[in-house]
Amino acid sequence: MGSKKYGVSKGYYNLRQEGIMIPKMGELDSLNVGVAATIVLYEASLSNKGCMKR
Repeated sequence: MGSKKYGVSKGYYNLRQEGIMIPKMGELDSLNVGVAATIVLYEASLSNKGCMKR
């Protein structure tokens, strides 16, 4: 996904333009990369199973 030192890779950054975004509430600067990856993969699995339609 990315690292603090080098940032998000271009491949993942370009996904944002395709509608992948994790909304953050409050004054957060960033999410832990492991947490962010878990959220994205969880939502993708629900979508693939037909449990989520967005």
